[in-house]
Amino acid sequence: SRFIGYANNTMHKHLNNTEKDGKETNPAISDILHQKPVQNSELEQSYREYCSHLGFTAYEKGTFGVRRKYWLLSE
Repeated sequence: SRFIGYANNTMHKHLNNTEKDGKETNPAISDILHQKPVQNSELEQSYREYCSHLGFTAYEKGTFGVRRKYWLLSE
């Protein structure tokens, strides 16, 4: 959420944004999607596989030692 939560974001802007904060972006995204993110073991496994494909190992937990959560979108 700290990446997609900011308008017109780029990787350069993201890496140089010292004020990015999921406490601001998570609620905004949840309001747009009309749902809150949840823990999901299947998506967590897919995330870990994607990280491995990119050549690195994902940390066991996300930011601040909290388990990652995902927004589940209907098809």
